[in-house]
Amino acid sequence: MLRAIIFISMAVALSSSPALSQGIDPHALYEERCAGCHAPHAPDLANESLELRGAQLVAKGRDKPLDAFLQSHRRTELSTDELDVLVTHFSTILRSGGLYRDKCIICHERAREFARTYLIERENRILGRYSDRDIETFLAGHGRLDPDEAITIVEIFSRQLDNFEQPAKP
Repeated sequence: MLRAIIFISMAVALSSSPALSQGIDPHALYEERCAGCHAPHAPDLANESLELRGAQLVAKGRDKPLDAFLQSHRRTELSTDELDVLVTHFSTILRSGGLYRDKCIICHERAREFARTYLIERENRILGRYSDRDIETFLAGHGRLDPDEAITIVEIFSRQLDNFEQPAKP
């Protein structure tokens, strides 16, 4: 049940973010603008330095919401849309509870690379790029995932494919 709540809250956050619809890749944005001073990948920074307090994302040890903090963060100079993308990205990372890291990374590369290399989104479904296999159905019997975890992993893959121009199927 908890995984279903997490999935729904992630979906709502993603669908309600105006910045995501504008084509900003949160991974590229983080790696370009943040990784030079912080952890190389957003999940590392999120897990080490950020926390959710209710619906509010804050830096550990601070009371200021992360979006307000980032507005005055030195050398950041992020637009409002970029701030929204990063805050949404960090929030969804924390809400997923590290599921991909805990259950998938032992056999597969980072979710971003895996999704963008091997998966494609078509008609609101995540499919194997070369097999056309429905990934949600496949994950039901893969990696010791329970049904709620499989849904969460599909949502993680969907986020990785958002704002990524997918090459045509060979």
